[in-house]
Parts: sequence; structure tokens; C-alpha cells
Amino acid sequence: MEIILQLVQNMAVVIVFFLIGNRLYPSTIHWNYYWRKTVIGILFGVAGVISMLVPSYVGAGTNVSLNNIVMALSAWIGGPLSAIVTAFFIVANSVYAGGIGMLSGVLATLTAAVIGVIFYYYRHADRRHSLQIVYPLVIGILVAFDNLAWALMIPDGQRIEGVRYYSLSLFIMFPLASILFHYFMNVEWTRQRELVIDDMTGLPHSGLFRSQVQKKIHEKTPFYLTLLNIDGLKTIITMNSTRVRNDLLKQISQRLSNWLPPASSACRLEGEQFLICVADPAGKKLPLIGPNYWQELQALLSEPYIIDHKLCHVTISTGITTYKGEALTWDQILPRAYTALQHARESGVNETVQYHEKLSEHIRQRTLIEVYLRTALQENQLLLHYQPQYELHTGALRGFEALLRWNHPELGSVSPSDFIPVAEETRLIVPIGEWVLRQACEMMKRIVPGSSSLVLSVNISGVQLLNHQFPALVSEILKETGVHPNRLELELTESTLMNSLEIAEKQLKKLQNLGVRLALDDFGTGYSSMNYLRKLPFHLIKIDKSFIQDIGNSTEREVAGSMIQFCKQLQFGIVAEGLETYEQLVYLKKYNCDYAQGYLFSKPLPEEQLLPLIEAV
Repeated sequence: MEIILQLVQNMAVVIVFFLIGNRLYPSTIHWNYYWRKTVIGILFGVAGVISMLVPSYVGAGTNVSLNNIVMALSAWIGGPLSAIVTAFFIVANSVYAGGIGMLSGVLATLTAAVIGVIFYYYRHADRRHSLQIVYPLVIGILVAFDNLAWALMIPDGQRIEGVRYYSLSLFIMFPLASILFHYFMNVEWTRQRELVIDDMTGLPHSGLFRSQVQKKIHEKTPFYLTLLNIDGLKTIITMNSTRVRNDLLKQISQRLSNWLPPASSACRLEGEQFLICVADPAGKKLPLIGPNYWQELQALLSEPYIIDHKLCHVTISTGITTYKGEALTWDQILPRAYTALQHARESGVNETVQYHEKLSEHIRQRTLIEVYLRTALQENQLLLHYQPQYELHTGALRGFEALLRWNHPELGSVSPSDFIPVAEETRLIVPIGEWVLRQACEMMKRIVPGSSSLVLSVNISGVQLLNHQFPALVSEILKETGVHPNRLELELTESTLMNSLEIAEKQLKKLQNLGVRLALDDFGTGYSSMNYLRKLPFHLIKIDKSFIQDIGNSTEREVAGSMIQFCKQLQFGIVAEGLETYEQLVYLKKYNCDYAQGYLFSKPLPEEQLLPLIEAV
């Protein structure tokens, strides 16, 4: 019992030191890999020395401390480099105290380091998750066996006394100490690191990166702000699994990290973009950087990547802006980088553009939309309006189409034709599209009776459709909101399908199996291939409003009539969009169009104005 109490005292002293180390660690988060491993080795080395200075004496000159547990954990968390640094501290302390110690003790410490290194290379990525207790427990037990095994080298009298006094204590205290030391060092460190570092890429989160740049702005430190777009990454992500996506992003981030010059930092934004801040190490002037500097980075990141035994190729577009100490804010500087990047992407492949005031107003406006759109969802700037659809021959309400609206405090009301393409290019359409689908279904749940046959139409983009998890997401939302699948109608455009027809067909069939209705939107403006119309499981065709608006013209009237007859022969339901005049209504009825929506019936309405229409059904 006495030895256990002494080991508890030893453990408590080491834990106090680790708590101090947890306060120091955040300052090392941004250091490179080798310096961080060295710091881990130093901290564990000091902890080992402390453990040796507060030993538990057994008798006959034999003592036991927790330094071997510290040694094993240092090797497990920090790898060989950390183990070497920790071993240096432990050996140096022994020499300082009068000698290296008994050979059995030295061998036990080295074996503990080997145990830690084996675990480091085996499954060290799991340290943060479900094995936070299992692995430290196993390490503690192995180190206990390690100590007892090498105790066989101790002379007979001391060995018998030592085993009798502390063998049971080792198998109690070593695993317990291993679990506690691991928690107070690695788990707490990881928790702090994840707050500021993207675990997948190893780069700072965008919030931390922004704070670092804002500090430079506050100090009037000149810098380059560079925005990289990984062209082709979106296609690779769409066509492959999440694991392939993560591997590719890790390799890109690793190349970028290795390239970064001193006093520079980088972060990954959502989608396929990275931000880089390059400053003079002394912080006094802009680094002298020529075009070759960025071409070197483009060449580095454009070299082929090996992912899952396959070659992946990407190209890089680069937008650059400079800060020279002017009275500017982050929100003024960042859009400049986006403007330059947009110009680079429109100029061709692997292009680099430096921001200047003469870049077109169109690009600047588009850039502002992209910048502000990234926070529109979080700041509740998006809302839905609903345009009623009516059966033409009975006048009955068929349902509603959910239409996305964006009101920005500075840009005002932004047209969907302006921000939806931006959302698709940046993949922001994925979270936004999920929000739209969920909000629309929740509206149906709130105000539409469960027995109603009204249909809710929601537009989805190609980016959403090609995401292999999309059918599961639709199923989840339907279950959460209680909306019957047959009352949800998903609308897709022709261009969406033709980008990847084979994958789109599989996804549409999965949605069809859920019981969801499918509609082809803007029919007549794209490919209009009879082959894919017969092949894909659509229930409804929506005639584009451009054909309806000119229906008074005899030529256009015949075109619209032929399109309706063509779709009827394929046994599709027909919806006419953009109905605005009675003349158009007469002709649509004549051609036996099934449904219509447009300003002649109603403009898109906010949710609170739908109830009277629903109650009248």
C-alpha cells in the first residue's frame, strides 16, 4: 500500500507539470513538424526528470518511478524524434545524479521507448478517438511487464525484495498513470489544436488565418495575399469517394506547407481554394517577388498526384493582391484577391493575375457575391418564397415551387441568376441546397394538411445530384419532416444531366426508389435529347418561360405546341413557366398543357401568405 501511495504522489507531481505544459503548448501549434516533435520530447523529458526526482524507494538501493511510462508515451505521441529528446533528458539527469544507473533500468527505459515507437507507427492516428483509454492501458501493462522482465538482471536478494514489494503496484499504477498522462498531454493538446488547425490539411483554420492577417494590418506590416483555386478538384471530388478527396487535399496541403517561405501562412477555404499570406520575415517591407515565384508554386501544385494507385491532375489559378500599409480592412482586401482570381480563371489555365483597380466591374461584383455568399446562410440572409402552380383545366391549386431569395445588407436583393452560378462553382450550393430542401419540407409540415395532395417543387443543382450522399439526405429530411415522398418534386436542368449522364441516371433512380417525383426544368433551352428523356425516370417536363413569353408570335406558338405534343407522346406531365397573359393561357389550354405558373396567377409569395390559398383547396 505504501508503494502505491508513493506512486500516486509521483503521478500527481508529473500531472501538475503537464497542466503547466498545456498552457505553453498553444504557442507551438504553428511550428513545423520537427519543432513540435522536439517540444513534445522536451516536455516529456522534463516530466521524466521530475518523476525521477520524486521516486518511490523500495529498499536496498532499488527505486521505481514513472519515468518509463513517460518515456513510452513520449515515443507514442511524438515518435522517434520525441523519444530521443526525452531519453537525452532522462540519461542526462541520471549522469548528473552520479551515474547512468543499473543496466536493467537503462534497458527497461529503452524498451519502453521501443514500445511507444511501435504504437506510434501502428495506429497512432487513433489516439484521439475511441482508443484514448485502450491504447494507454495496453502501453501501461506492457511497460509494467518490461520493468519486471529486466528486473531479472538485478542481484538475487534485491530482485526478490523488489518483485515482492512493487510488482502488484506496477500493474495497478503504470496503466493508470499511462491513461492519465496521455489524457492531460495528448488529448488536451489535440483538443486545443483542433480549435485552430484543420486536422485534415494541417493548415490553420480560416478564422485563425484571418486573425493573423488582421494583426499584420493593425501593425501596418506589408504582405501579399494570394488566393489559389485548384482547378479540376471539383470534378475529382465529385467522381470519387470521400477518402480520395481527403488524400488529395492532404497532398496538396503538404506541398503548399513545404513551399511556404518564412513569415508566411496558408489556410484552406471551403471547396477548392487556399489562401496564402506572404510577408517579409522582418515585417518591414514587401518581399521582392517576381512572376517566377508564383509560377514555381503553380508548377509544384500542378505535378501529378498518386491517389489510390491512380494519377490525378489539377491546374492552378492564382489571384494576388498586395497590402502596403494603407488604411484598409480585411473585408476590403479579401475581395481584391477574389477579383484577381476570377480574372485569372477567365483568362485560361494556370494563369496568375495581380489585382488592379481597372479590373472589370462585373468581376468585382461577382467577387463580392462570392465573398458575402460564404456567410449568407449563417447570418440568416437567405429566405424562401413559394410560387403557386395551378391545373389549367380545373383551376385547382397543384402545389408550390420553392424559390430561393437573398437579401444582403450591402448588396441589397441579389438575383438568383447572379448568385446561384457562384454557389455552384464554389460548392456552397451543397449546404445552401440542403437548407432550402429542409426549410421547404418544414413549411409543408407546418401549414399543409397531411391528407393534402399538394406538391412541393424544389430545384437541385448538378453539384448536389452528383454527390453520392444526396439520396440519403433527401430520405433523411423526408423522415424528419414527415412529408410523404410523393409530395416532393425535385427539379433539374438539362445541362445538369449532360455533365455526367451515367452518374445522374443512377442518382435519379435512387431518388425514384424513394418515391420522390422528378421534373426536368427549363426544357427546350439545352440538349433536348429524346434518348435521355426516355432513359431517365422523369414524371414531369417544365417548358422554359422563353417559349411561353413569345407564344403570341405564330412561329413560337407552333414551337411551343410541338414541344407540348412531343412531351405528351412520351407520357410526361407538362408545366408551363412564366405565364403572364390571358392570350398565353388560351393557347396553353388549347395545346392541353397540364399545369402552369407565372405572374398571371401569382408572384412568388412568402410562407405567411400561402395559408389562404391552401385553405381554399
